[in-house]
Amino acid sequence: MFIDSLLVALTNPKGWLATLLTYPTFISPHIPYIYQAITLSLVGMIISLMIYAGYMFLAQKARAAFDNESIINRITGVIYATVALCLVMLS
Repeated sequence: MFIDSLLVALTNPKGWLATLLTYPTFISPHIPYIYQAITLSLVGMIISLMIYAGYMFLAQKARAAFDNESIINRITGVIYATVALCLVMLS
């Protein structure tokens, strides 16, 4: 699964385009490029790690909160009813 995800990320043109458009904004011609590229990459990895750690923390809390199956069924029912009501209102 990791290899598949890695291949998708490496062959995704949107990721490459975003990187190519973002890097020149922060690159200074007066400082060696390699140091700046390493710094930007590390900052990006740290930010991503913090965001995904936050998702993991929230998912862990949600799992503990929704451990009861009846609560999940009620929430799902409310979501279905809301979507159905929105569809009725739009048509």
